[in-house]
Amino acid sequence: MSYFLDHISAVVAHIQTEWTAVGAPLPIVLPNDDASDLDLSGGFVFIRPNLTDTNFASINGTNPKVRSFGVLEINIHTLMNTGIGEGLTYAAQFGGFIRGRMISGVEMYAPTVASGETISYNDQGKYWLTPVTCGFRFDENLTIG
Repeated sequence: MSYFLDHISAVVAHIQTEWTAVGAPLPIVLPNDDASDLDLSGGFVFIRPNLTDTNFASINGTNPKVRSFGVLEINIHTLMNTGIGEGLTYAAQFGGFIRGRMISGVEMYAPTVASGETISYNDQGKYWLTPVTCGFRFDENLTIG
């Protein structure tokens, strides 16, 4: 499964680089990050990759191809008093970073923006959540024997 981590790490690094290039107005938080040193009071972006399916794409002796599919979640948390427009602006930027791109062997599909919702975290306050999801796939050739 290390190939999944290699591929998705490259996608996340690409997103972080692009986000930094536009000024990174909100910090990015990843699963298992210790975000205790980050100031999340102004909002934040939570990125979570999900592997949804892995199957053999071809079986040819000692070098079969495995094809994996997944969904990348980019959850944009903006402050309640900034309005829906800020979250949608950031969603459009994140979509532009990945839409239809091939990133280190990962084929990114078209991202979608779902309708937002209010979300509350006890110790951080209330945010407007604008979720962006984007399907992806990648192939890996395995060596057997």
